[in-house]
Amino acid sequence: MVTNIGKQHIVNFQHFLIKTYKMFNINTLIRSSCFKFIVFSLILLVSVQSHAYEKIDEIIAIVGDHVIFSSDLKRKINQIKVRLRAQGEPNDFNDKILGERVLDSLIAARLQLNLAEKNHIIATDTEIDTALVKTKRGLEARGVAFEEYLSSQELTLNGARKELEEELIIEKIQQGVINQRTSVTEREIDNFLDSKAGKEWLTPRFHLGHILLKGDNTKTVLAHAKRIYKALQESPHQFKKLAEQYSRGPSASKGGDLGMQKKSDLPELFIQKIQTLKVGDITQPFKSNAGVHILQLFNRQGAEPVFVKQYKVKHILVKPTELFSEQEVIDEINVLYQRLISGESFPTLAQEHTDDIASKLKGGDLGWSTLQQFVPEFAKTVEDTPIGTISKPFKSPFGWHILVVEDQRIEDVFESAKRNQVTKILQRQRFNDELQIWLQELRDNTYVDILI
Repeated sequence: MVTNIGKQHIVNFQHFLIKTYKMFNINTLIRSSCFKFIVFSLILLVSVQSHAYEKIDEIIAIVGDHVIFSSDLKRKINQIKVRLRAQGEPNDFNDKILGERVLDSLIAARLQLNLAEKNHIIATDTEIDTALVKTKRGLEARGVAFEEYLSSQELTLNGARKELEEELIIEKIQQGVINQRTSVTEREIDNFLDSKAGKEWLTPRFHLGHILLKGDNTKTVLAHAKRIYKALQESPHQFKKLAEQYSRGPSASKGGDLGMQKKSDLPELFIQKIQTLKVGDITQPFKSNAGVHILQLFNRQGAEPVFVKQYKVKHILVKPTELFSEQEVIDEINVLYQRLISGESFPTLAQEHTDDIASKLKGGDLGWSTLQQFVPEFAKTVEDTPIGTISKPFKSPFGWHILVVEDQRIEDVFESAKRNQVTKILQRQRFNDELQIWLQELRDNTYVDILI
């Protein structure tokens, strides 16, 4: 391992190098043999100075304002090997090819993180915590302890959180950029809905898990079912494990998995019980002539009414800038709050002061929206604010807000939801091609130098 002092030498070199190439015309600099001589000379200098340390963590690539270390590459290669072995893949890895591919992926990730940093795109602690819980549950479902996973991936808890943070940020920036590049027209949506694939997609289908309990004493069987249901309420991800252990149904050996089935192929009793379920929800035990059943909705597809709660919201956003500090933002948002509760017009103050360009001309009006359309901090405030009441100032990743909920309604959004889903399907079909083109454009427009 590299000592803190040795690592600091390398980090100091990184900062020096970045400052050096920023002083020159970048296109000229990256082509100059003199520059590469400087790079390798400085690496040699760091290596000589660090000779007394146990092992040198070399810089193997420069990507914009950041560097990639040899330890990053080695750890990622080891992580991939562990995952491939866990999936039963053969151990005949070509280390050279694997190393090249992993380094390319690290460079691609760094390019995207650099762009996210430039555009102030972040992952909140809440988002990271949620992703961490999801990871733990996925591991538990496979019978893998989280600590064992961390050890196999050569990660600390903080290291795992950092990896999840970077994955979330990359996902956000990809969605933002690629969605713009894969825009779908109304005509394309109509063509898909009229196609054979579209008609098949519209057919309602449910992917269910099923536990069936049987016995001569119905009261005893029902009590057993209630104990299983209670366990599933605490650990819904354990459904398949409990189905294998207790179910007497034909799908027990597959963890109770009934697969994806058309609505018309399911028993009417099942349809009644799952109609209002969300994905992941579990039914309470219910009886039929066959025994006592418990169902879990793994997934659902197809065309059905979609009822959602919508809120009509206006807001004012004030965000920090290089010239406007956090404290100055807090002071301004508090002044605006006092003016609002004193009776001044919300739309007028929004037009004059909000930093949300999209709603500025509309007096801060966000129209009818669901909670899922907002970041968690904003959604919680919307949900907690009574109709007609002005919220106290609150913070989100975008800055400081004040909002007012003008109205709420329950709306059948099936048509718009259907078309939105088709848009996502068509975008997914184009995603990979556009992603590769965009990543190459990023690389072409960023200083990248591989030093190994």
